[in-house]
Amino acid sequence: MMWSPVHQLLLQDLFAYAAEVLLLVGLVVLLLHCTLLATQRQYPLVMDYGAGAAAYGLMLVLLVLALELVGAPGPVVYRWGGSLVAGGDLPLLRGLLVLMSLVVLLVSRDYWRRRQLGYFEYHLLLLLSLLGGLWTLAANDFLSLYLSLELQALSCYAMACLRKTAATAEAGLKYFIMGSASSALLLFGISLVLLLTGHQDFQQLQLFLHWGVEGYALPAGLLLITTALLIKLAVAPFHEWLADVYEGVPTPTALFFSTVPKVSAFVVLVRLLDTFGSWRGLQLLLMACCGLSLVLGALNAAGQQQLRRFLAFSSVNHFGFLLLGLVVGTREGVAAAFLYLGFYLVLTFGVWCSLLLMASGGPEVTRFLQLGGLASRNGPLAYGLLLLLLSMGAIPPLAGFNAKVSVLYCLLDHPWGGPLLVVAVASSVLSVYYYIRLVKILLVTSTAEGVGPSAAGHPSPLAAYLVAAAVIFNGFSLLLFL
Repeated sequence: MMWSPVHQLLLQDLFAYAAEVLLLVGLVVLLLHCTLLATQRQYPLVMDYGAGAAAYGLMLVLLVLALELVGAPGPVVYRWGGSLVAGGDLPLLRGLLVLMSLVVLLVSRDYWRRRQLGYFEYHLLLLLSLLGGLWTLAANDFLSLYLSLELQALSCYAMACLRKTAATAEAGLKYFIMGSASSALLLFGISLVLLLTGHQDFQQLQLFLHWGVEGYALPAGLLLITTALLIKLAVAPFHEWLADVYEGVPTPTALFFSTVPKVSAFVVLVRLLDTFGSWRGLQLLLMACCGLSLVLGALNAAGQQQLRRFLAFSSVNHFGFLLLGLVVGTREGVAAAFLYLGFYLVLTFGVWCSLLLMASGGPEVTRFLQLGGLASRNGPLAYGLLLLLLSMGAIPPLAGFNAKVSVLYCLLDHPWGGPLLVVAVASSVLSVYYYIRLVKILLVTSTAEGVGPSAAGHPSPLAAYLVAAAVIFNGFSLLLFL
């Protein structure tokens, strides 16, 4: 049987997204298998089986992406009628999302097993959210972008409220309301752009905008789309409920929320800003959100006593620095923003894995004073966490300092670089205060409210290795700038 050109093109499109197709097939098989097992066995056993199967599946997907990256590097290629893109840097970014999801699965396996929480749906929802994130990176028009973002978001909503507690229900509801507002603004903005231009493809829209646009409807649509993505990133002033979400969901879920969905949303924001061009209205919106994130994130974090709320507001402050690179709008600024994003991911995984280690075999650490006396109970973990906190506070010559300097350096050539530089430096100085306060609690405060000595008695080996890797990365980060 001879293959027609249409069949050949279809096969090429499928092979270009072999990792996503493999993930989708594995997800369906795992869903059916776990559903059948759940009627015969106890949920904790099915949970453990689902975790192992999901981890091995992600390893296979990661291998496929590695072969794609090594075997056929090349320029960006448009697939499925131009609605998706492949090639370029996409295999690397897709591999990063898969790797982060795999790490979350592996470090959380001990957490779920010790608490005997048999929600095998957690792993299925995580894989479904990852699939949405992978399609989001490949989206090349508004329809594929909206559908992939919604696939990722709906999975996250269900993950947020799996545990049947009042705090988790509140966190899931607030996360759903925040995400629904973002989806509504995104859909309204897409409708305005499509109505006025007749194009939903990013390349055609870029050509349309290049020749100039009259009126206010199209700029309003672009503002709504950008605002929707900024809500996805939970930057100020759209950040207030982020702390409630982090506080209400389990620790592995908070780790996932703070990394995978934000990376995909940030990459899409960078691509759309490149499509929309340097329109002044978008620049003003980015500058406003950037300044508010730097100020409000630091001020809210400085007044916290709850550890998870502190990490939530700290992430708002970090994304303010990420937006600085996008405000500059140059290739150097975007490169500095991605470098800062990489350092942020390493530090975030290190800190949250430290919390998972402290929660092994005991109650979770929720308050600052529970960290008191950790140096006397678990010295390596305490000093590793200390180094990570100092790096997040941008103490030289650690990774956080180098990342912030790379972003701030790009502001020197920007017209509004002076005021933004002053705000960013003031925010960094304030962040040093609240990180040093945590360091003081770690080293000086007594164990009156600390977690018992058995809290780190059964640590997860992978979480310990990740904390050690983050610490080593911080120690040698200066070599990147020599």
